[in-house]
Order: sequence, then C-alpha cells, then structure tokens
Amino acid sequence: MIGLLSVSTGTGGIFNRESPVWYATAPIKVKGFSDALFPEQGVNLDAKNDQGQPQWTMHREWPDGAGLGVPSVDSSSTYLYRVISSRFATKTAVHMTYDDGIEVWLNGQKIVSNPSGSPTDMVLNIQPGDNRLLVKVYNCSAGCGFSFKFNDAPTWPASIDPEALRLVIQDLSRKFPDQYTRGAEFLIRLNDLEEKLDEAAFRALDREALLAAPPSMKLGRIMPLGDSITNGAPAGAYRDPLFSLLKKGGYSFSFVGSLDENPTAALTADGQEHHQGHSSMGMDWIRDNLKQFFAANPPDRLLLAIGANDIGGAKVPELNARMENLVTAIFTLQPKVKLYLASVTPQTGPAMAKITEFNKLIPDIVADHIAKGHQVIYVSMAALDVNDLGDNVHPNVAGSLKMAEAWYAALTTDSAAELPDIKPLFDYPVRDTCICLGPDKTYFLTGTTGHPTWWETNDGIRVWKSKDLKTWEPLGIVWSFEKNATWQKGNGKQRAIWAPEIHYFKNTFWLAYSVNYGGTGLLRSKTGKAEGPYEDVKPDGPLTDGIDASLFADDDGKVYFVWQNGTIARLKDDMSGLAEKPLTLTPAGIDAQPGRNTRGGPLEPVNAGQVGYEGAFLTKINGRYHLICATLNTDNKPQTHYDCMSASADSIYGPYGNTYLAIPHGGHNTLFKDAQGNWWSTFFGNDPQAPFRERPAILPIHVDANGKILPGKNP
Repeated sequence: MIGLLSVSTGTGGIFNRESPVWYATAPIKVKGFSDALFPEQGVNLDAKNDQGQPQWTMHREWPDGAGLGVPSVDSSSTYLYRVISSRFATKTAVHMTYDDGIEVWLNGQKIVSNPSGSPTDMVLNIQPGDNRLLVKVYNCSAGCGFSFKFNDAPTWPASIDPEALRLVIQDLSRKFPDQYTRGAEFLIRLNDLEEKLDEAAFRALDREALLAAPPSMKLGRIMPLGDSITNGAPAGAYRDPLFSLLKKGGYSFSFVGSLDENPTAALTADGQEHHQGHSSMGMDWIRDNLKQFFAANPPDRLLLAIGANDIGGAKVPELNARMENLVTAIFTLQPKVKLYLASVTPQTGPAMAKITEFNKLIPDIVADHIAKGHQVIYVSMAALDVNDLGDNVHPNVAGSLKMAEAWYAALTTDSAAELPDIKPLFDYPVRDTCICLGPDKTYFLTGTTGHPTWWETNDGIRVWKSKDLKTWEPLGIVWSFEKNATWQKGNGKQRAIWAPEIHYFKNTFWLAYSVNYGGTGLLRSKTGKAEGPYEDVKPDGPLTDGIDASLFADDDGKVYFVWQNGTIARLKDDMSGLAEKPLTLTPAGIDAQPGRNTRGGPLEPVNAGQVGYEGAFLTKINGRYHLICATLNTDNKPQTHYDCMSASADSIYGPYGNTYLAIPHGGHNTLFKDAQGNWWSTFFGNDPQAPFRERPAILPIHVDANGKILPGKNP
C-alpha cells in the first residue's frame, strides 16, 4: 500500500520493500538460546566494543524475501535491527525463516520466542511513527541465516486523522511527481483511500486543497565538488548513499561533473556516476579550475566539501581566506547557483584542532554571502568523528552515510517552502531583532550586537531607525556599559546586553533588556527620543532574574513585564517595579507539526509546560493575546531548528490554547504592526537551515481562520 508504511532507517517516506536497511551484530558466543545480551537492553547503533570497533554493521544490500547468510559460530547469537515507520497504527503480517532459533521484539516488547528452526509467521502491530524491530537469531552449529518477508499489505484503520491523510497523499505525490493531479495510477490509489476510510472523515477533508500542487521535487543538476572525499574512498563515497536517499524520497535530480571515477553499480546503472571530486587537490586548485567545470557542466546546486588537503600546510587565517576566495569565485562565475558548503570532516592526529578552529569560521563566510544575496547553505558534518574514518582522512562506509544524510537534509529542507522570500535589512550582525513603530511613523530597530563576542561581552545597546522599513540609519550606541552601567557592570566575561527590545508608549521610548547571567532591567528615555539618554527604572539591581525581557502594553493602559519562557507580571503604574507576583503562562498542549519533533529539542523536555524555552514576547491581535517563544526543535533528518512557537488566549493570563509552530527558523522574534496596519515578524536566522544567519530581517505574517500566526500575507 503506497504511502502507509516506510521500511527504512526511520526517515519516513514511501513503503519500499526493495530498500530495507538492516543492522547486524557479529555472532556472540552464548551458553544457550535463552542467554540475554546487550542489544536486549536497548539498541545503540553507535555502540563500540572494548577494542573501539562498532558493534553494529549496516546492511543495505539485504533484500526482503531472500535467504541471507550471516557469519556462523557454533553456540552463538546474532542480533538484527531495523526501523519500520508508519503514518498510522496498523497491522502487517510477516514470515521469517532462520537457523536455528529466533526471538523477536517490537518496540521493546517480545512477540516471538522459538528455539526451533521452523518457519514463523507473526503479525506486527505497528504504531504511528518509528517502530523498532529487534531479532535474535540463535545458531547451535554449522551455518546460520534468516529471511524476512512481508506477507500482505498493511491494513488501513477504520478512521483516520485528516492531517495524516494529507501526509499520505503527499507521499503519493513523491511516488508519482509527474501525475500529482492526473494519471490513472495515482488516482486509483486516491480512490482506494476513499473506499477504505471512514466516510465522515473523508468528507471532512478539503479534497481540492489536498490535490494542490506538491512541493517541488526537482533538484536539478547537482555537482558534487571537492577532493578524494567526494571522488570515492570507499567507492561512491557519500554520493552512493545520497543517491539512494534522494531516489527513495522521490526527488528528480542528476549528478553532474566531468569525472566518473569510483562509482558503485547503483550509480552507474542510473547514470549518476558523474562528479567533480579531484583527489589530493585543495581550495586554490578548485578555484582556479571552476571556469572549465562550470562551462562543461553548469550546476543548479553545488555540494562543496573541500579543505582536507589544505589543513596541513596553512594556518587558520589562510584557510579562511582560501575558502572566502573560492566561494567568491563560485558566485562570480555562477551567481544563481545554490551552494551547499560543508564543514571540513575530521582527521586523526594534531590536524583536528585546526579543523575545529577553522570550522567555526565557515558559518561567517556563509552569512556574509547570504547578506550579498547569494544562495548558500552551511552543511555541518559534525555528526562524523574519527571512528567514522577508514584511514586518517577518508570517511568509511558509516561516515559516508553520515555525510549523505547531512547533504540530504540540506537539499530537502526548503526554507522557501516554509517562509516567504526574505532578505536581511542591512549587512550588520544582529541577533534577537526587535522593531517598533514610533511617532511620525518612524520605525526603530535593536537587538543583540557585538559579534563575535556577544555571548560574553559587548558595548551596550545599539539602535537604528527607518521611515520605510527598507533604508536604515544607525543611531549608534544609546546605552553603554562604559558610560551608563550601574549594577550591570559585571566583571570579566559577564558583561553583555542580551536581546534588548525597544517600545514606544506613554510618550517615550523604553528599552527592556537582560544582562548575560545577571538578570533583567528596564530603561526609560528621558527625552522621549529613541537615542536617549536613558535612565534605569531600578538602578540598584535587576528587576527579575532570568533573560530575554519584554514589554506588553494592553488596551487599558496597563503594562506588563514578560521574560524568559513566558513569565509575566504587571508593572507598577510608574514602571518602577513589579506590581504583582510573577506567573508563567502555560499552554493547554501541543499541536503536532509534520517534519518537526515539536518541543523535542535538547533545551526542553517533551510536553514541558511552557510555550518555549526563551525569547518570550506577548502581543494582542484582533482582541486575542498571542504569546510567542523560541525553542529548539528537531526534524526527521535529524537537524535542529530554532523556531518561533506560539499559543493564544482570550485573557492575558489564559487559559492558553495549544502550542504550535508559528514561524519556522524564526526563534526569538518580535511582532509589530506597521503604519498601514499590516502585521510583521522580525527574524535573524539562528540555525543552519535558515535562509541566512544572524542578520536583521522582517517577514509579513497573518492570523488564519483558526487563530494561528502564520508566515506570509493574509491570503
């Protein structure tokens, strides 16, 4: 059944019986069939033995239905593991043969225990999401092997959630990208869905919306560019597993380049053996030969993994200059190409320290070119370590797969599909951007500044102004540690202003701020002007502990102090301090978001009672209160996203509805209304999947019929 199940590494997608991924241990000596070994305590695919060797080996070459031999040792157990992903709860029958005995666990529960060598039929009760299948094959003596076969298609549930059905239809679009709104095979499957689903559930769907044009699956001409890590050691390098991931995902693409060395059979069979990986070459050589590469095979997308051969012969500033020159040359020759720039992969020995230092600079190169209007995405290869190397430099099979997964995540994470086309307002590093509309229809902007030391030290608070949200004039530092600090002075590394916000009400400007590690405060302009000078409403100490201070002025004139994760307290009428005991605004629950493990980032436990971890901001739109916060979410790739989450309420203290993903990659933003009454969100880009990094920007927003804040103008 197309679209229901995915048998894979757990990345989701189409049900594909021809491309399972098994992992297996080596045979482990045991006393008998019932001996329980380490995989039964939980599968860790990164586990290593006492000699530092991986305990699990990936087997993409094992097809379902075939008899598969495994290394045989008398009186031993071999463990097998795979992931089965599903959109829904369902059941599917499986037939297994083996020699000599077998035990099977599904999601930690033992479902089969058979010490004899007779074939076994079982029913897998599949749950939504990733299902972990663990198999132990016991070998008494002589040879050992197994086979695994699905006996039938998974069964459909009696009723189905409309959102889950939308995802199934999206899976169908990936299988039939050229027949999404037409074509017999696709429509037969769509009609099959209609027959199998609960009638009321199906009628509730917006069929026309479901059949709207799918996201683009065409990636065009992709050039893998670099050194021997691209060329192939092992054969196919990262290109072979990347090819498999893209094909499985239903993407249309062509690998291009003048070389066809070191292919795999799969790459050759599909005509995808081409690349531009030149062994032993460095950044300058690649730069000098770009013109002929592009003339012969102009790419739409460029996967650049380079630097391994430069590390030994240059210091970090020279490495940085070489990379900058190479990237500049790329966009000089191909200004419209989309560049995916990888960090340098690990090496053994003393080179690793230099690699680590150099990799910290690459995101700044990316940010600089994004600010120039270039399409460039930073692709971190931090998932690899020295255990993923086949020698001192080249990734082994496991390392090549990790590289492929990083490329795949970058290629298939289309920010434009989630966000309107946005560009930086100006080329200056600013985080936590805030904008307000002041008198005379003038806009004022502030945020965290002081790159690259802004986490520990900066000068204070900078402000810019604009009449049209396009051309910005710097007003300079309006509050500084040197001239204005009292309790904020701190010492050593504890002297930076984080996430200042600018607001205008009560005929003057206000700056809410926090000091790194030191608490929050509030500044009042003594002149009514944005450039100040400012006085602290509480000069003897912080207003609260925590970070990320904000202000909200309600329609009745009451002003509230909001900070950290949605903690709130009304301010005294003279704004000199809190007028009430703080409380934290909590959501009712969480709305699941396709492609995000919502609230699942490392800073927040799942189902935590808060809208987000930090960056709280409260506003009122059409009579309803909207609280937004920033949090780290992960997707199915996996990659981390710094997202804007939101929940809303009819009363300022709640109850608030479910938390939902409001603005992808838009964490720690603020909302403002322009002089014409249109709503906007600020943006700065804090994850590698954002369209740019650490530059101030804005994007239009609207509130939909369900009361949710969404990117884009009101349709």
